[in-house]
Amino acid sequence: MVRLIARSPRTRIFEVQAGRVVVRVSAAPVDGAANLALVKLLAKALVVPAGTIRIAARARTKDKSVSVAACPRRRSRVGYRRSLNPQVRARPTSL
Repeated sequence: MVRLIARSPRTRIFEVQAGRVVVRVSAAPVDGAANLALVKLLAKALVVPAGTIRIAARARTKDKSVSVAACPRRRSRVGYRRSLNPQVRARPTSL
């Protein structure tokens, strides 16, 4: 579950609160702009293509269900480590 807060000064993954990942995006919740910013941010943090992430339920509410399609295991682990520690650099992988 993801709680999306739109119109924030910065776009970032903020915290985990009550079992939800709180994400703040600078985009306004107009014409799906905030949802698109959420997908792009999660794709960057998880190091997966943005096309593998979709909002599975509650696209028009603050609390959203997000799903990530299957991706190569090594790439997702590197992305998870990088999201926890920004100093970890991912090595390029060939697919």
